[in-house]
Amino acid sequence: MLKRTERLFAIVILTFVSACGGGSEGGKEEQASSNSNVTVKNITVKTETYNKCGEESAYANADVIFHRDDGKKLLALKTDASGNYHGELPKETKHLTIVGIEHRRTQYADTIDVTKIYSFIDFEEGDIGKISFLDERTAVCTNHNKAVIDLSLIKIEASGYRLRNRDKIFTLSNYTSDSEFLTALRDDISLDATLTTPDGSLTYAALIEQTEYSKYDYSIKLSDFKYQGTLVDSNEPIGATEYSAFGMKHGFKFLENGSRVNSGMPYIFPDLVSKNFFSAKAHKYQEVNGFYMVEIANTINKVLENGSVDDLVLPDFNDNFKDEIFSFVSDFSLNSTAVEYDFSDISDGMNIVQFDIDWDKSYQEPAHWTVRGPLNSSFPMFEIDEFIQSKDSTPFMNVTVALLGFNYTGDLKGFRDKVAVTSQLIDKYESDLYNSFISLTSHFQLNR
Repeated sequence: MLKRTERLFAIVILTFVSACGGGSEGGKEEQASSNSNVTVKNITVKTETYNKCGEESAYANADVIFHRDDGKKLLALKTDASGNYHGELPKETKHLTIVGIEHRRTQYADTIDVTKIYSFIDFEEGDIGKISFLDERTAVCTNHNKAVIDLSLIKIEASGYRLRNRDKIFTLSNYTSDSEFLTALRDDISLDATLTTPDGSLTYAALIEQTEYSKYDYSIKLSDFKYQGTLVDSNEPIGATEYSAFGMKHGFKFLENGSRVNSGMPYIFPDLVSKNFFSAKAHKYQEVNGFYMVEIANTINKVLENGSVDDLVLPDFNDNFKDEIFSFVSDFSLNSTAVEYDFSDISDGMNIVQFDIDWDKSYQEPAHWTVRGPLNSSFPMFEIDEFIQSKDSTPFMNVTVALLGFNYTGDLKGFRDKVAVTSQLIDKYESDLYNSFISLTSHFQLNR
């Protein structure tokens, strides 16, 4: 049973992205169907758009760029009308970049175009898998998944209980509003909520169909919470400041509950969700030579139907990670030459390092660059100037450096092959790759 030394909670974001792109005068541009340089290895790329309704479609004419060891462009081409490219690698290929445009909805309900770049350091050959670009221009379903729920009855029936729906958590009492906006994942998925007893010892779940909660006079009741959870049978995660249990459904967290805001012990609902997880998180504020960063340690394990799960072990915060990041950023800029890095001795169980960089090339022209590579390598100066150059020679940048470890032991090539297969699944959490996950992440800002 979970030891109650402190109340904890964690939200683990299982994002899984791949590399970035570019091009310049040295490369020849052509359509994906054409032949190119003499090659000895093959590559497969598939690019798609997706929206928050869960809908996907082909992304045609995404830029696919092959680089030499020093980052210089060997060849630039594009995916076909179906978003596919399969062909031979140009000789001397060492890195790969893929570029597309995302259409993101703003808080003002309009959309803004974002240059989205994925790069793979030390790419050998094989199937990259599915590379996705967000398109919210027609995601009208996101406007229909919120419902105003009448709480007037349940706040009397369950006074002192904590109700949770997505990231909204509140205690029911006489002072609670008579109504709240609760959120369903999608119109075709029931609205999910959990209700935890005042002492945190029991949690119940409710699933309410859209045909019910969309009624004008619908009022949520204590009797709606008819599913009792199964307690996660694990020791308290050592060093965690937050923890939670949740299911994964259609790629979304479902029925999440746990220690966040004193919301109780972690429960799963195996009768309602087949894939359940237990996660923990801790934060630390680090500083080195006047450089400030926020570090986050994450861990997650799959939970069996009876609630049993391997104990969660958070990666340690350590000075080596802090010092290696400081060394990297001291040499990095959008105009720099190759920057050496070595994260191989920071924490056991890591597979890759991922760099995420956000900046504005000009007003309302944002760019996001994701670079993924082995734990010990060199970040080359990719020849992709037309995609990354800013009007400001030293733009303000938000940067994340993350060490990621999945349920996989093997070399980088085998790991990337596993990722490629997983990316083609309707639900990637069906893959055993996600049975466990750890990460150590640092967030900081440059050129502020």
